[in-house]
Amino acid sequence: DYVTKPFSVDELLARLKAVLLRGERRIEGPRTLTFAEIEMDLDARTMTRAGKPVFMTRTEFDLLAYFVQNDGKALSREMVMHDVWGMDYYGTQRSLDSFVANLRKKIEKDARTPVHITTVHGVGYKFQSEAGDQAK
Repeated sequence: DYVTKPFSVDELLARLKAVLLRGERRIEGPRTLTFAEIEMDLDARTMTRAGKPVFMTRTEFDLLAYFVQNDGKALSREMVMHDVWGMDYYGTQRSLDSFVANLRKKIEKDARTPVHITTVHGVGYKFQSEAGDQAK
């Protein structure tokens, strides 16, 4: 990974953190992620909502798995794009916003008032597996 000049200290720290996390991140134990009425099978790359299969694109699946694995953390858009798509991804932040909007339609009861994938203004997004966490 590299950073071009000029760069902010925040950008440098975010990229360093992403590199360190990539080295640590190993999923051990069950290869199923569950929250609310959603179940994701990481090996089969499938998702169900209330027991019914939900079609997801590869990108949507990878993005949601990343969010679930980072439950409760505020994640910058740059970090999400880098960690999910890699350093050679040339999409815009609006591309990420579009994928998040699609995910909200698939996992939220009401995509207009999300409780699981929330926007952290000035930062990016935060995933919360428990809807009640938002009130804290």
